[in-house]
Amino acid sequence: MKNDFKGELDMEGEVCIEIMTLYSVFNKLLLAKRFAQSDFMQKPAALAVIDLADSCSIFEEAFNYKATGVCYNNMANFQYKNEAYSLAIQNYEHAIFLAEVCLGTKPPSEYYDWIKKNKKE
Repeated sequence: MKNDFKGELDMEGEVCIEIMTLYSVFNKLLLAKRFAQSDFMQKPAALAVIDLADSCSIFEEAFNYKATGVCYNNMANFQYKNEAYSLAIQNYEHAIFLAEVCLGTKPPSEYYDWIKKNKKE
């Protein structure tokens, strides 16, 4: 699907913010939809990991810790199968941390602190 609709929505420079926000949300939903398709796990690993990373970003923005954790776990599974062990470990760590947030053993703020700390290293 092309992103040509922005031009169509722009009516001589007057774009309704609500329409653009809605357009953005639907684009994100379409992207996340790829994650839910039944043939998802049959895709080439590189494409699946890209789709998962995109979906992960969407779910993180929505504070959906469970779905984000599932995405990280699935990315790690693909990376493990392709012997990208260091990347797999990083993504498994994310998934485990998010599972702890979902179980209530860690607060979400601790997850975000952990992300900031790991980005600096």
